[in-house]
Amino acid sequence: MRETHRSSAWEHARRLVASVYGATQPWAASPPETVRALRRASVAAAVSLLAPAGAAAQPAAALEASRRALAEVARQARRCRQEGHLPEAAERDVLAEHAATEAALAHENHEATNLGIE
Repeated sequence: MRETHRSSAWEHARRLVASVYGATQPWAASPPETVRALRRASVAAAVSLLAPAGAAAQPAAALEASRRALAEVARQARRCRQEGHLPEAAERDVLAEHAATEAALAHENHEATNLGIE
């Protein structure tokens, strides 16, 4: 089994959380609900990459949970932008890190599948 904390997807997810919190810093004192939802989604996406004890038995389910969590980040980033809580450039940065995390996750899953690690 791969070392999750050192995986490329995990590193991108950590940067995604930092990007979200950095972009939403102006709302630190009293964040609107959409900002709180974006922050929660980014943390959930990172946490989803920390495989629970039973994930090795259900790799497809763990992968799907990670993908759903990442999709929620994108959805919430767009909502924040629409409501004026996230500048366009910050939304682009968050979505770029989101895409990099998804790509790394797909790559790692592909490698694991090719190696017969499930």
